[in-house]
Amino acid sequence: EKQLIRAVTGREIPPGKLPMDIGCVVFNVDTCASLYRAIYRGQPLIKRVVTVSGSAVANPANLLVRIGTSYRELFRICGGFTSEPYKIVTGGPMMGTAQHSLDIPVVKNTSSLLAFAEDGGEESFLDSGVCIRCGRCVSVCPMRLQPTKIYENAVLDRFAECDKLNVRDCIECGCCAYVCPAKLYLVQAMRMAKSQIPREGGKK
Repeated sequence: EKQLIRAVTGREIPPGKLPMDIGCVVFNVDTCASLYRAIYRGQPLIKRVVTVSGSAVANPANLLVRIGTSYRELFRICGGFTSEPYKIVTGGPMMGTAQHSLDIPVVKNTSSLLAFAEDGGEESFLDSGVCIRCGRCVSVCPMRLQPTKIYENAVLDRFAECDKLNVRDCIECGCCAYVCPAKLYLVQAMRMAKSQIPREGGKK
């Protein structure tokens, strides 16, 4: 949404601020439709359109499902798996979160569910390497951050330094991790740092 606001309005969200701080609010189409149904029809949010896809899914599809439906049921509706998936992700291939269980329900912000087969073209789990200072992560970051510097401080629990490097502006798009030749867990480090900064500030 930060990129969208900048492209449409020309306004830029300052580090550590939210869209509302510059007079903007961003809603996607589904949220707008849900608001309409809630206000004009008195209908609560009880259904979501969920994309079920990935190289391990037999019949990928977009499904209109009720809130509370388990991930396991979604894969069953799509014909199950063509092979044992090595990774299941919810939330999209770049910004999604890996799941450890299929017994998890669809919630109001569930948008997609992906299952990747190890031989489907995606990379399997690799040990994280060592930063070679190539600068690729810096060149692709849409928020103009320094992912490698943030990563170095995050793994050493120097979260105050991460805050100075504006880690809270990270939109977790995954571009840095995608281009990293060392396969560093950059997005995970960003998430960890962002989760620790408020607590550290509270202690001070």
